Amino acid sequence: MELLVVLAVLGVLAGVTGLAFQRIPDRRLIDSDESRIAAARRQAIEGGRSVTVTVVRDGNAFVASAHANGSVVADTSFGVDRLSGRLAR
Repeated sequence: MELLVVLAVLGVLAGVTGLAFQRIPDRRLIDSDESRIAAARRQAIEGGRSVTVTVVRDGNAFVASAHANGSVVADTSFGVDRLSGRLAR
């Protein structure tokens, strides 16, 4: 009886673990504002220096600076999250 309970518990744990390790589909960003900011952030982290990019959206130019610590600073009207570098939707 105890063996059956142990096997049942192991089965449940294996099922939950399998669900936890599913990969999230990779969202490809091709030639978008967010991809340019992400590339600048990646370069800043890898190079250990700040990288600045200019992005044009709706006829307005915005400057975003990615720093070596991974933070991204841009005009608040552009809507960039300082910690992740993602654009607000």
